[in-house]
Amino acid sequence: MMPRKKAETVSFEEGLKRLETIVEQLEGGELSLDETVALYKEGMELSKNCAVQLKKVQQDVKKIVETSQDTFSLALFPEEKE
Repeated sequence: MMPRKKAETVSFEEGLKRLETIVEQLEGGELSLDETVALYKEGMELSKNCAVQLKKVQQDVKKIVETSQDTFSLALFPEEKE
């Protein structure tokens, strides 16, 4: 079995794909308790990493939005309030 990448080094897309696999394995119900706990822990680490990456992208996107006159302004995501 190949060693897994640390959650911090996995791309967002790789993380989501791995999370899907983990969920399928956990839902299968054929794992030992140790395997279940290990997968759960890996899934939580991946979930946290994906959330951090998504937050960074949201911050990058909201920094600058081009307006019609080639000027720039700050744009907030709908769930954010000033």
